[in-house]
Amino acid sequence: MKVVTWNCNGALRRKLAHADGFCADILVIQECEDPALSTSEYRKWAGEYLWIGETKNRGIGVFPKNGVSVKPLDWSGIFQLSSIQSSSSSLQWTTEELRLFLPFMADGRFTFLTAWTKGRYGEAFGYMGQFWKYL
Repeated sequence: MKVVTWNCNGALRRKLAHADGFCADILVIQECEDPALSTSEYRKWAGEYLWIGETKNRGIGVFPKNGVSVKPLDWSGIFQLSSIQSSSSSLQWTTEELRLFLPFMADGRFTFLTAWTKGRYGEAFGYMGQFWKYL
């Protein structure tokens, strides 16, 4: 199985031929728009996709090709760093608070975690901290 991840920098709907050029069984695309809210050509190309995002134009999509099937996995929980004595709220979190992670299973036997880490100004755990917290 060939899996390709690509940060397309937006407007995937105009880059479909390029995406097809990867000849992947699964495409994981960061910074793509939601096919449900885009062109009919893009929706048709997307097939039975998975997508999450913070706006209709910026999210992470999983696009199965060549008869591969994908299904989202519910990896959620509440976590706390109890070994550090602090009243900081950044030491306790839920997976729902973390940004743009999409775990999924392909063909009922391969498990994946896709991510497009993004930090916010003022966050104690930006970018890699988001990934660290999720893991």
